Amino acid sequence: MRDDFAVLILTHGRADKVVTMKGVLQAGNYTGKWYMVLDNEDEQADEYIRRYGREHVVIFDKQAVDNWTDTADTFHEHRAIIYARNQSFYIARDLGLKYFLMLDDDYTGLHHRFIENGHLKAKKCTQLDRLFTDMIEFLESSDALTVAFCQAGFRAFTEQDLTER
Repeated sequence: MRDDFAVLILTHGRADKVVTMKGVLQAGNYTGKWYMVLDNEDEQADEYIRRYGREHVVIFDKQAVDNWTDTADTFHEHRAIIYARNQSFYIARDLGLKYFLMLDDDYTGLHHRFIENGHLKAKKCTQLDRLFTDMIEFLESSDALTVAFCQAGFRAFTEQDLTER
């Protein structure tokens, strides 16, 4: 896997339940860099470090990010993922990364979608290194600013459903 790319798993309070590690990265045979991104208000920070290793845990100052983040609310409860998402760009820069992918901590799989016999099917991706490399090559060749994957539950659509939308 490229050295200038990493997966950032955004998490809080789920040190024992980061299903993205097994459900996505391990199931997808990912061999590249990865980091858990959590804030300094997470009471389970030591457990993340114990489980995943200090070299895989990045902790940011949530209040500092809150000071320049518009959460579009007046609650100031710090419970939104927006702080980690906004800080991820700076974390990637500080880690020397040119490219990164943000994943939430509760993904059970990353799937390819395709139509078979008129129905939308899904198959778990088992070659993440190739997928992520292709994603970066597309990003570079298209001059896009970002590339995203679709996040959705699975429903078996028919080909007719897809053409009607």
